[in-house]
Amino acid sequence: MDNQLEPQTDREIMLHLDRKIDLFADRLERLTSVLEKLETIKFEGHEERLAAIEKEINQWKGITKVGMVVIVVIQILIQVLSHLGK
Repeated sequence: MDNQLEPQTDREIMLHLDRKIDLFADRLERLTSVLEKLETIKFEGHEERLAAIEKEINQWKGITKVGMVVIVVIQILIQVLSHLGK
């Protein structure tokens, strides 16, 4: 009885394999879709948080550079004033 369900001829085997390959391709496509959705959902919040952290780091870098420029200007002014005072 099981032999009747199994493909016997080359054509039946090819058709059977073709159906199996189509099923496999469909399942693989569904799996890929689910994994993409999972990746999007899983990392969505992380990307937003990383962007906020990067923005804050860049702001601090900018503040640090401005502070360094102010210190250099103050040092130059001190040097100029000390030479003028002599």
